[in-house]
Amino acid sequence: MLLSRGLRYPAPCFRPISTISMSRRSLSAVIFDLDGTLTAPDAIDFSRMRQRCGFPTREQHGGSILKLVEALPSEAEQARCHAIIKEEEALGMLNMKLNQHIDETFKQLHAHQLRAAIVTRNNVDAIERFRTVLGDLHADTAALFSPCLARDAICPVTTTPLRNKPHADPALAVLRAWNKIAADFEALQTDDETCLPPETHEDVLFVGDHLDDLRTGRRAGCLTALITNHQHEKEGSHAHEFAKDASIQHYADYVVSDGLELANLIDKLARGDDVA
Repeated sequence: MLLSRGLRYPAPCFRPISTISMSRRSLSAVIFDLDGTLTAPDAIDFSRMRQRCGFPTREQHGGSILKLVEALPSEAEQARCHAIIKEEEALGMLNMKLNQHIDETFKQLHAHQLRAAIVTRNNVDAIERFRTVLGDLHADTAALFSPCLARDAICPVTTTPLRNKPHADPALAVLRAWNKIAADFEALQTDDETCLPPETHEDVLFVGDHLDDLRTGRRAGCLTALITNHQHEKEGSHAHEFAKDASIQHYADYVVSDGLELANLIDKLARGDDVA
């Protein structure tokens, strides 16, 4: 499904991406979220993570767990929760596997010689685990992903500390590493979540399974795609929240169900075809 980027947005619905036509600049690069995008969803038990930290459920408070940790009044409480987060992430890494049909997406990256990067709020060990999961079968694909930015990352060019998603910082850092924006990209960094960049990068697609992925991509001037993992009817999922809430749908240019639909979308965009 293509959601038009501008003043008009459709009512909540999920349709194949082939139902609406829009011409775009040819795609040259893709920035990926990690968990639930390149890898299968639900490897990390975020509900248990929240419970162990003593935080409200996602339904009660939709904010990110990292933001909730930052808001804790004492360093001791923050340290306790960070330790829990790392424990749960480590368990999730044991369950990590490639997302459904994501190998078809990899084929399109190679076929069109596209650049690729990873931006994740997980830790750097998760990125290394992802490379291990790719294994020998996808060794050539592992080499495509550069840069790979985990939480607490710094800009690979300027060594500037980066704020996590939904800020634009990590996406801007990737664009800077690819020489798509000027060296003084720090001037584009802002706390104003409504502030859009002075230029767009419609040859770059930011893909993720969470609203914060879409916000990051949009604020950096990229095209955005939500991958639902066929969960748009699953109560409590990010995809379900997106499907029922028209107020957040303007963050996504495209909605795809899995790696196969994402591969088809990337193929069309890379060819410069209308998504029709």
